[in-house]
Amino acid sequence: MKVGLLQQSLAWNPRSPKTAVVLSRLLTGEKSVSILQQSLLYSPENASLSWEMARRWMYSDDPVAALYWIRQSIQLDKYNNAKWVKGIEGMLMIGRKKLAEGNRMEAINCVASGNELLRQYRVLAEYEASRGEQHNDRKFYMTEQADDLSRRLSVLASRF
Repeated sequence: MKVGLLQQSLAWNPRSPKTAVVLSRLLTGEKSVSILQQSLLYSPENASLSWEMARRWMYSDDPVAALYWIRQSIQLDKYNNAKWVKGIEGMLMIGRKKLAEGNRMEAINCVASGNELLRQYRVLAEYEASRGEQHNDRKFYMTEQADDLSRRLSVLASRF
């Protein structure tokens, strides 16, 4: 019933990213992605839609699409510590999965992508810290979780 009401709501107002996000969370697979893609046609610069796409792809079997949407979302909301950390964590998770499947090259690429995201996060956090607190209203900084992810990426890389 809830899905039906949300679908009706989205049909009446296809420009509602919030409705699309909520509905996509109730659906699975292609249906979920399709809802988000349709909504992105109306709101291509919406950070929450891009992040939902990133989340969907992080739990898929396509690291290239996951990385694309992680980058897209971060580009739209670059001072969001949680997105940086979750994106790096997503690439680590996919890398572990690929290694477990015996796909060594894709696992290596995922670790490299995770490390590159981590490097970019560190550079941006250091730059923001150098500008002083008055310029950092979103409290953007390098988190302990990111430091832990750096260690976990190194551990996974050592298994290659």
